[in-house]
Order: sequence, then C-alpha cells, then structure tokens
Amino acid sequence: MIELIKVLVKSVISSIIILEIILQICFYFNFSFIKNSMLFYNPYCDQEYWTIGNEKFNLLSEDYTSHPLLTFVNKNTEVPTTIDSETLLKSDVDLVIYGSSFTGHKIFKNKIDSIYKNSNYAVPSYGLDQIYLSYQLTKNKYPNKTILIGFLLEDLDRSIFYKRDYEKILFKPINNDFELTNIPVNLYKERKVYDIYIISLAKNVLSLSKNKFMPKNSKCLYTHKKDLLHYMFNQIILDAEKLNQNLIFISFNFIEDFIYQDSTNWRESLFDDYFNSKKVTYINSKEIFNTRTLQSNNINDFYSNKDMHLNSKGFDVVIDNLKSDISER
Repeated sequence: MIELIKVLVKSVISSIIILEIILQICFYFNFSFIKNSMLFYNPYCDQEYWTIGNEKFNLLSEDYTSHPLLTFVNKNTEVPTTIDSETLLKSDVDLVIYGSSFTGHKIFKNKIDSIYKNSNYAVPSYGLDQIYLSYQLTKNKYPNKTILIGFLLEDLDRSIFYKRDYEKILFKPINNDFELTNIPVNLYKERKVYDIYIISLAKNVLSLSKNKFMPKNSKCLYTHKKDLLHYMFNQIILDAEKLNQNLIFISFNFIEDFIYQDSTNWRESLFDDYFNSKKVTYINSKEIFNTRTLQSNNINDFYSNKDMHLNSKGFDVVIDNLKSDISER
C-alpha cells in the first residue's frame, strides 16, 4: 500500500513537472492560444496578462501622435509635457472634454462638434490615470469653462498597470500618496515575464470560480483602486474650483452590464458612493438608459454591434442629457 502511494505521488509530481515544461514552452514561443487565455491571468488584476506577448498596439495615425507622458494624444490638441501651475490662458471654446473611447468616439465627437465649440482630449484605451493627467497638463488653458470628464467604469482598472495595450504611466502608491512613474513612456520597451504557470493557472481558475467565471467581477486590489480614484478625482475637483470651471463627470458602461442580470459591476456603487459625498455633477449613463428601456426600448437599440460602444441613437441620448445639464449652469 505504501509503495502504491509512493508511485501515485511520483506520478502526480512528474505530471505536474511535464505540464509546467509544456506551458513554459508555449509561453516562450508566444503561442497565441495560450498567452491570450484568461485562464492564467485576470486582465483586471494581473499585469502579466498585458505584459506577456510581443504585440505592439499602436494608435499612431492621422488622428493621434505620441506623447512622453500620455503615450498617445490627439493630433488636433496641444498637450504640454509639464504641468504649469501658474500661467492662465484664455480660450474661446465652450466645452473641454476628457476621457477614453466613449467621449473619444467618432460619433460622439461629430455630434458634439455640431453643438459646441470644444477641445477634446479623449483617447481610446486611456485609463483613469491618463484622463486625470491629461486634465492636469491642460487645465490652465480653460479657466471659467465647462469641463466634461467622461469615463468607462473599467478605466479605473486600467490605472493599476504600467502596460496595457501599450506602455503607459503608473501612479505608484508611496506613503499615503501617489508618485508618477514609468516616465518618459517608452512605447517600444520590451518586457519579459517569468512565472510558474501551473500555479498561476490554479490561482486564476479558483478566482474565476468565485466570480461566476466573469473576470471583471473580481474585486482584486479594491483598496488600491479606491484610493487611486479618490486621489485623482479629489484633485480634479479642487483644481476645477480654483479655476472656476463647471465640472461634469459622466460614466459609461459596456452593454454586458445591462444584459447579464446576475452580474453586478461593483465599480458602479464605488463611483456612486464617491460622488454622493461631493458637491459636483455626476451623470450615471446607465441610469439614463435604464429609464429609456423601461419606456419600451431595448438596450440593444442604443449600442453598436461593431465596436461595443454606443451607436448614434445612444450618443444622442447622452448628449441630450449633457445639453440639459450644461444649459442649467
């Protein structure tokens, strides 16, 4: 009996070693079906998910150019590389927009351009940290203006990484504060990851099972994300008050937050709790669309099948609410 147990133990250990060797080979040679799998890493928690692999996500085009702090910026906006806290400039725009892929979406930009003279600093794939920094770098251009900060709820998760689709800044927690690191951003920096993949597999599968096999349900690094949110938004609110800016925040959701009834996006309550404690305008677009769907509309009517963002009808709903809020100021 003892000998049988020994044989079984050796077999298990040998199998684990062989499996780990196979995984090491697969990751080393960058097999796409392995490195893109969420079985090993959670894209909302683990830097390794974004670091493994050698793809170069590149926004450089006729619309975007590189920036040493923000990685990419709109070509039609001038973004300084340092924060000038003294010089105030005058601008003739009515609205200044910051954000990621929703407020940087072509449909949104085309519609808002027809209504307001604006400057739009939103860039697809920005994290909340890049949205924050783009405001800090340009805020003194726009005293006494209306400022719109638009963000996807998951932009908060993007802020904990030094690399996502591309290399980016990172606000590192130090002594109850945050320090800006990974600057200047090197878009083409090569990073290597070494791991025991069978352990990562076991840990991540366990986490997935606890979160209904929906990675974004994980509340990993919750305290860090919450602290970072408070740090950035508190500073934006303080700066906007000093500059006499009319500040509006608006949050966006992907359609999955509407159609999966058993999935609760914990980020929504985090932002709601934060803004409930502040005297600032906050528009939760999910509440707007929930009201619309109660009026015999289907949420699919407001989203595009092509890019997971709002379609023309959906952006009309958002902009109508923005116009109403702006006109009351």
